[in-house]
Amino acid sequence: MNKSNIWSIAISDTNIFVGIDFTNGGGVFLSNNNGNSWTAVNNGLTNNFVYSLVISDSNIFAGTLGGGVFLSSNNGTNWSAVNNGLTSLNVFSLTTNGTTIFATTNDGVFYTANNGTSWIPFNSGLTNPLVRSLAISGSSIFAGTAGNGVWIRPLSQVVGIKNNEFNTIFPIPKSIN
Repeated sequence: MNKSNIWSIAISDTNIFVGIDFTNGGGVFLSNNNGNSWTAVNNGLTNNFVYSLVISDSNIFAGTLGGGVFLSSNNGTNWSAVNNGLTSLNVFSLTTNGTTIFATTNDGVFYTANNGTSWIPFNSGLTNPLVRSLAISGSSIFAGTAGNGVWIRPLSQVVGIKNNEFNTIFPIPKSIN
């Protein structure tokens, strides 16, 4: 895996997972010896450009370019696609709050509370659904958009879907003179 383009890292106990692009075959690689050696763990992973990784309990989720989200419940030995409800299969970022997984795509933000069996969009209020990054801090989720700044939403509203509106906190000006 020398000189690979690493797009994501996730750690679970003594296992380090990295997601890479097509360099050296791409996919997910695992090290259980602090990175001294790496093993490809891609069985069932049909798209090997891995943008993002997140771990929730004993599950690993991989977000890919064009293949959607894949799930492994056995440290990457086997993967299965879990894309029901995603309207775009370009998954740029994944994050988790407990067992709720959040994903960003060309079509906005989605979440699942059932390990990817079904994804639910929540995009009302986003002026540009092309969201590239997500982060959770305290009781809020932050979404970084392509060209329209950073948006914030209380997690209680996301998980409960009580209010489908984002609130902008750092909008990018429409024009700079």
